[in-house]
Amino acid sequence: MERTAEITDWLTGYFGPYPFNSVGGYVPNTTTGYALETQTRVFYSPRQFANGSNTSVVVHELAHQWYGDDVSLSAWKDIWINEGFARYAQWLWSEHEDEGTTQELADYVYASHPADDPFWTVAPGDPGPEHQFDIAVYDRGALAVQALRNEIGDDAFFAVLKGWPKDPPVRRAAAAIRA
Repeated sequence: MERTAEITDWLTGYFGPYPFNSVGGYVPNTTTGYALETQTRVFYSPRQFANGSNTSVVVHELAHQWYGDDVSLSAWKDIWINEGFARYAQWLWSEHEDEGTTQELADYVYASHPADDPFWTVAPGDPGPEHQFDIAVYDRGALAVQALRNEIGDDAFFAVLKGWPKDPPVRRAAAAIRA
């Protein structure tokens, strides 16, 4: 959490200006095991840091300030957009830290699940309430983001990352792609 300002600044390079006037996080004394991207003040469970620093979860939750809080869903079935972009931000951070490229991470996730793995039966674009926060929604969402990058190229892709949160026509075009 101590790197919140640094990570927020780094994310602005990908997503554009930070969409709010304050940023922070808190770790209350609780037994929950999840983090939550509450707008401007991320909630982290103490479990997130039980093994020490966990920069990846900080990156994930801060990415939600753009994708989840500034750009929010019109329907819960589209949760993959929030979680896919936040997971992808983690992959970008790993690349930044020389821990593997986004493509290498995508290849790893893809190869980690054999064809008969239940991972492939969850429909990220409409997972239903029972699978709404399934790992497949996060990882397959990030795989879709990487596939978009591969398809349109880096220049267009990074323009989309910055344009979507601030430009309603880009949001409408992305909704049309989903349909």
